Amino acid sequence: MTIQEQVAQALEATNGDRPEPGQLYNHLAVTAINAFLKAAAKEGRHIVPVEATEAMIEAGIANTGALGMITSGPDGAFQLVWRAMVAEAPKFELD
Repeated sequence: MTIQEQVAQALEATNGDRPEPGQLYNHLAVTAINAFLKAAAKEGRHIVPVEATEAMIEAGIANTGALGMITSGPDGAFQLVWRAMVAEAPKFELD
């Protein structure tokens, strides 16, 4: 099931929900965003800032020792630095 289908399914499941008056759109938005983030995480995707945060930069620098042995592939040095930076990216809190 695609991310879009999973979000649509989550929204359809809200039909029986009765949010407080005036909160329908907020309720639907929160439901859609949470469903999107959960579906993306299942696929191994992360949302990261356009500009790296200080923590991300520090994590990348801390792992640059691996660059002395530049290798390609999923366990190559650049992948190690990338994974360290992504691990330090700000996390979204789900409701």
